[in-house]
Amino acid sequence: MIIAQKRLNDVFASPPLLWSKICKLIRRLRMQNQDPPNSLHSKPNVVSTQIVRSGFYTNRRTAQAGFTLVELLTAVAVGAIIISAAYGLFVNAFKQNIQQRSVREVQQTVEFVTSRIRAHVLSAAGGLPEDVAGIFPDSTGNGITLFKSIDGIGAEVLDALNNDTTDGVLPVDPATVGAFDGVAYVWVEGGVDSVAKVNAVDTTGKTVTVDSLFDIAGATKLFPLTIHRIFLHADSLLVSNEWSPGQNGDLLALGVDEFNVSYDTTAAGNATSFSKSFPWGLKPSRVRVEVTAGDSVSGDRYIERALNTTIGIRRGRI
Repeated sequence: MIIAQKRLNDVFASPPLLWSKICKLIRRLRMQNQDPPNSLHSKPNVVSTQIVRSGFYTNRRTAQAGFTLVELLTAVAVGAIIISAAYGLFVNAFKQNIQQRSVREVQQTVEFVTSRIRAHVLSAAGGLPEDVAGIFPDSTGNGITLFKSIDGIGAEVLDALNNDTTDGVLPVDPATVGAFDGVAYVWVEGGVDSVAKVNAVDTTGKTVTVDSLFDIAGATKLFPLTIHRIFLHADSLLVSNEWSPGQNGDLLALGVDEFNVSYDTTAAGNATSFSKSFPWGLKPSRVRVEVTAGDSVSGDRYIERALNTTIGIRRGRI
């Protein structure tokens, strides 16, 4: 008691010591009042003392690692917005890539088809007399049949032995009869020029038996043929069939919506309109091919491209 009384007297007797104690108390109370309410820290005085000793005040929450619930929710919301924007950009870029690829494929289809048809038309009637068209028109205009000689040589029909033409048996040059073995069709030159189906080839008797819609009387020469028919099949399939034994034809292109062939039947090749067919025995001067192809993109969107080309037919070999 005496010691306590003495220390109290010393404090009040020394004004500097008194103000020092009061300032320390006020500082401590101020630091405690600035702590967050409902703090979960069990030793606020220790933390406050450490903060005071550091020479400046730091909020207790920032002195520890971690985030509040509000901060986490804010970060999640901002991240979701950024991810949604990035995903939208990715989806749009992906759709545009698919669309551009489909456009290229459709364009390549029409270009491929027209180039193939051009090649077939230009090679039609190859190896045959120059007045032969080498083309069978399709009455619907949705196909074309082309033929040419296999060897360009043919075989002479022996007139001395060709007394009866009603049976379709034509004696030919013995040296060339082997060229018709395995051939399905021939071009009969002389009389009514026409394409005839080969029924039989007798390499021993040196004869070729044909089945023709026309009278083969007066036939002078036979040419073995290869025949291609190009037409638009169901389901947008463009098919090329070779009319020869053992040939099943092949698929020329997919996704072809329209395939139209028309002809300029004027000799000068200056017609303003084209027709879908021409009379037998007439050689057209130009062939127009129109191809339209398409592809579905992004469900209900449809991309379509069309291309037409006009092919001039030369006199002589086509």
